[in-house]
Amino acid sequence: MTRVLFVVPHLGGSMRLLADLLRHLPDHTIVPTLLALGEEATLRDEFPPRARVVTLGHGDGLSGRVKSLRAILKEARSADVVVGWAELTPTYLAALAAFVAGKPVVGWVHTNLSRVFELRQRPGTAHRVAMRALYPRLARTVGVSEGVAEDLRERFHLGNVIYLPNCVDVERIRRLAKEPSEDLGLRSLPNPVLVSASALHYQKGLDVLLRSHALLLRGGRRHHLVILGEGSARADLEAQRKALALEETVHMPGFLKNPYPLIARAAGFVLCSRFEGFALALAEAMALGVPAAATDCPSGPAEILGGGRFGILVPVDDEEGMSRAMGSLLDGKGAPLAERAEREGALRRYNCREAAARFAALIEGTAGVRREAA
Repeated sequence: MTRVLFVVPHLGGSMRLLADLLRHLPDHTIVPTLLALGEEATLRDEFPPRARVVTLGHGDGLSGRVKSLRAILKEARSADVVVGWAELTPTYLAALAAFVAGKPVVGWVHTNLSRVFELRQRPGTAHRVAMRALYPRLARTVGVSEGVAEDLRERFHLGNVIYLPNCVDVERIRRLAKEPSEDLGLRSLPNPVLVSASALHYQKGLDVLLRSHALLLRGGRRHHLVILGEGSARADLEAQRKALALEETVHMPGFLKNPYPLIARAAGFVLCSRFEGFALALAEAMALGVPAAATDCPSGPAEILGGGRFGILVPVDDEEGMSRAMGSLLDGKGAPLAERAEREGALRRYNCREAAARFAALIEGTAGVRREAA
């Protein structure tokens, strides 16, 4: 068995991808330890029992990072492979500890980093310096979509990049969609209802989504919009909702651990992101057969929607275009695209068992190189 140390930012909503992957690994292949930098643990119980969890919570300051690095180094000494499961800081810390411990490290990238820096969501100059110093020394850098992998090769000139797509646990999602949903006052909403699910951050373009919703209402199309998720932009979005007089039609109940019953009942799913890496929520809506509209942003949505064969694609920051797309969902024009996705097996390439097998092969191969070198 191969002992793998995963350095993760937290055990919150975005870690569902790792939980899905680990649940589908055969018990005898990998012994996982999860070292969480932050204290959020919403999805702790979604990880398999064999996954040992260590929560640090030392904070984001310099002293906190030093304490985290020491803790990672301690865990790395007994690991065969170290994985930085999130781009930038978690991977920097994982890599530094792994290098000192003499262990191979693999870094995952879940978003389009060029777009992150272009939109100044992270300090590009400092991160580019750190990336040039550390990422070429990783055993592998994994891009979770073809777009992410291409961005890493072409814009960051990395020669160690492989494409290993995220997985979508279709059977589990469909099973959870049949469970009773949390009663948040949303069951009684009159149809039709459109749903979006994402962290409440600038990246997700929810300000554009609210304006698109308002345009559609002014055009006489009555409907409700439910935005699931939590994040730093909540106050700004609530202020915008009030300014646009949308308090009666836009509902923001927060993060739902099981959003699938609500999504499954929606007339359509809407993703308005300015950039993505994979767009898991979009793929999950497809798994439920819900018609979808999404921005054609870097990276992920166009790949999942087959370039527009399985859902409606709209240019980024195009509120009028998104308003028309939302109207098309309300008119039922997205249903044939969703049916085509099911008929043609659009999500087959994201099968969790196949993804877990590819992941295991990557980890075993990485550990094997080190064993041969030793």
